[in-house]
Amino acid sequence: MSLSINLDICRVIHPLRDRWLNACFVKPQIYDFVADASSILLEAPDGFGKTTLMTWIKRAYDDSWLHAEFDTDQVDLEDTDTVLYSHLFKNLYRDLWENLKQHPEYFAKLGARAQAMKYFVQNHLGQEQLAYQLEMLEEDNPNYIDTIKAFAKVVVPDFFDKNIDTAQKLDYLSECVRKIGLRGIWVWIELSEHQRAAQYSVQLVEEILDSLKITRRRDVYFKCLATPSICEKLTQARSIQTLSVDVYKLTWTEDELLTIINKRLALATQNKVLTLTDLLNNEQVKQARQFVSESNFGHSPTTWINLGRYALQQAVEKKSTNFIAQDWLQIQKKCYAESAKLRFDEQGYLWRGTHQIKEISPAKRALHPILKHLYDNPGYHTPQKLANKLGWDETTLNTYVHRLRAAVEPLWSAYAESGIIYLVKEPQGYALLHTLNTK
Repeated sequence: MSLSINLDICRVIHPLRDRWLNACFVKPQIYDFVADASSILLEAPDGFGKTTLMTWIKRAYDDSWLHAEFDTDQVDLEDTDTVLYSHLFKNLYRDLWENLKQHPEYFAKLGARAQAMKYFVQNHLGQEQLAYQLEMLEEDNPNYIDTIKAFAKVVVPDFFDKNIDTAQKLDYLSECVRKIGLRGIWVWIELSEHQRAAQYSVQLVEEILDSLKITRRRDVYFKCLATPSICEKLTQARSIQTLSVDVYKLTWTEDELLTIINKRLALATQNKVLTLTDLLNNEQVKQARQFVSESNFGHSPTTWINLGRYALQQAVEKKSTNFIAQDWLQIQKKCYAESAKLRFDEQGYLWRGTHQIKEISPAKRALHPILKHLYDNPGYHTPQKLANKLGWDETTLNTYVHRLRAAVEPLWSAYAESGIIYLVKEPQGYALLHTLNTK
């Protein structure tokens, strides 16, 4: 089977750069709850599509809500309530201005709210930059020159800076948003395990909610997306318990996941491959389901998109979709190599992706030093030099390597030497591959 394909379509990338998202998006069962006019806490591990869902909903409701993202990496726990408010308003001003640029017809709707709107966007851009940007808007939108010129002439009263507290400012901002025809404001907060320490994220979001009290308003809602460990702590926060915050879990059915990968396969191959079963036979699809369940990757869009891409790669390399057992093994190995990197945490414990390998702990005085040395020193090491470095002979080293592979290599028990992914031995020596420390 000759395939003309675009593998990028089956590559997991940030949804803002995913040109094929519109053609491949599948709504999860909780879609309508997340897109409702309410504050929510959405729980899902990394790779389950939280960012993609947020991106899609923001696009779908761009003409009815003002969307602002609250970047927790830019604020600290030591910040005062005023600083937290300031950061929120900074994001709101930016997104409000972007909304006005995309919809110059909104200027004509402002009426008496033009002064407040001018104050907000001038705070974002500065007086001179705003004047320049408005001139550009006039040039690009000749049908709205009069209304844009009228807005440019609006004078902002001094009392906006002197007499308005943060709560009143939020009131004025909400009024401006509703005046241009939007229903209100959605504030998105996305928290990841890799972004900050979980406990730090929890404390920061608690500070934000306790100080802003944005969930008490009927036209300002927050939508917090976080991993399970963060959500577990957040659900105990006073703000979540006392305010109207709905908690949901983002999960996917097998049919939804297969639909996602089937759409991408069809698009990537110009409809020559319509489903995963066109690449894998029924028994291999069954093995794929079992593999995903047992590999700790999780039944997520990321896992299945990667699986489909590796299967497609294998078909291209083989120039055939008639896979044998060895082909399925290569697909599994690629999944682990790219989706489950080895890493040591701060306590010295070893992880394969999201799975902790408990057999390799600092207490294992023989196994742990070998792996840690190979991890900290990427590249190949001859058996003699490695054994000398650790104070053993080569026979002892080989014995320990065998035990290490039994613990680290997920396909070792089923495929032995042919299933080795991480701890390899080549003519030039031993090496630990596919780690987060690979240079």
